[in-house]
Amino acid sequence: MTTDATTADHPRTEEEQELSFRRISALNVCDICELSETLADAQRDFVADNGTSIAEATRAAGYAELFTSFGEGEDGPERFYTKLGFVRTGDFFDEEPEAVLDLDAFLAASRTAGA
Repeated sequence: MTTDATTADHPRTEEEQELSFRRISALNVCDICELSETLADAQRDFVADNGTSIAEATRAAGYAELFTSFGEGEDGPERFYTKLGFVRTGDFFDEEPEAVLDLDAFLAASRTAGA
């Protein structure tokens, strides 16, 4: 993945574009999802958000739910996860609350939002 910024005002030329395929991991998933923010408005109608693409691939692999845990606190990520549709399970992973995302509900909401 190339780290220099591309914006709608300054898109890369064809010679500057780099395409590479890399395995998505816990170490790079945030970077992958943030790539969707580099799309120009005109491109958004043609390309699925990377977060949605990851959820679709996970669902296609036979998983119905996605689990995570998060640190609590005033500046913690709970609002972020809640906005995406994660709900607390009542369980904990180490000392962090566990949350689950229903992939079918998430994908249905993504399709509705994109319509």
